[in-house]
Amino acid sequence: MLLILTCLALGVTYSGVAAQSTDTDSVQVYAVGQDLRLRPGVGGDIQFEISGSVTSPGACMGSTLCNVPTRMDNAERSIRAANVSTSSISSLISSQISSLRYNVTLPSAHSTLLSSQQSSIDAQSTVASGLNVTINSLSTMQTRISSLQTALNTTLQNHSALLANQSRLIATLSSSVSTLTAQQNQVCSGVLTVPNSTITYPIERIPGSVAYVNCLATHGIIGTPVVHCLRNGSWEVTGVSCVEIFCRTQSLGNVLTPGVPDGASNIQFIDRSTCATQAGTVFNVTLLLARVPNPGNRKKFLLFRRPPDTRTGIYTIANEQQISLPSATAGTNETVEMSPPWPVQVGDCIGWRHVSNGIVHYVGGGNDVAWLYGNQPTGTFDTFAWSGGPRTYSYYVGFVPDTC
Repeated sequence: MLLILTCLALGVTYSGVAAQSTDTDSVQVYAVGQDLRLRPGVGGDIQFEISGSVTSPGACMGSTLCNVPTRMDNAERSIRAANVSTSSISSLISSQISSLRYNVTLPSAHSTLLSSQQSSIDAQSTVASGLNVTINSLSTMQTRISSLQTALNTTLQNHSALLANQSRLIATLSSSVSTLTAQQNQVCSGVLTVPNSTITYPIERIPGSVAYVNCLATHGIIGTPVVHCLRNGSWEVTGVSCVEIFCRTQSLGNVLTPGVPDGASNIQFIDRSTCATQAGTVFNVTLLLARVPNPGNRKKFLLFRRPPDTRTGIYTIANEQQISLPSATAGTNETVEMSPPWPVQVGDCIGWRHVSNGIVHYVGGGNDVAWLYGNQPTGTFDTFAWSGGPRTYSYYVGFVPDTC
């Protein structure tokens, strides 16, 4: 009897040849690493046994392989009970071998499963490593967030302090505005009084505004002319006053020099060399008499004024003063007071008129004098149309300028 057996154990194929022995009661199957014996049993039963063991790298990884002899013993008992023929035994053995092949295949699947689990473990390790990196990154981010939170808290604290300072500043400004408003409501409504002056008031008489003191022409300022409006609504008048100015009297005219009297009658003269160069006042006139005026020889002094926007030589008579010297003596100096004094403007010139002969000494040369015979002119007239020549008459007027 020839049997070919093939066994798988952990992926290793075992094969052998069974040959009929000379011993009539046993058949031996040879296989690599195995010894399978078939022998006639008691009562005609066929018995078999497997001596040795199925071993290979990875064997005995489960109870199935380690119990192969046990499974064969079970087969042996089954064969004995059934009393089957040799062909039936062959079929049974083939079936058991197939079962053994299936069982031996299990360690290979288990190894594949273990390899798959190892790969899964490796993948999970990779994921875990990635998670660790992510956790480290999150930790770093958390640290940065904490730093940012600290900086934000500091900024918020600084901002809160700034807002508090701004609130205090606003309160201070509001208080200042209220104070200023209250002060502005306290206007300096009272009348500012400084003797011998006029006052120029500001448009709004509020605290801090100023008024100006203007002294009269005959008075000068002492102190500052600026007067402040105080917060309490009163004027600060301290140390300011206007005092009278006593300007020195100047002589406007000529030196009193003896000469000859004028012999003409009913005539008027203008001395264009005796004219005011500044505003002021003429208080009197002094003259050197050549004759004593009689009651019929009316003589008077005249003040000639040039109207504005007219050419040179055009004048009008602005004032006059009658001369009366009932007790005068020829050859003496006589002074006549102007009543009232003459206000004089810049450019005003001195003149005179007499009905009979002249009473004042004069000499030839010197001043620019013009004369006109006939009655006293009225309105405006052109003195350049008069006769004239260089003469110097012995008179002068007492003149006090407005500004010393």
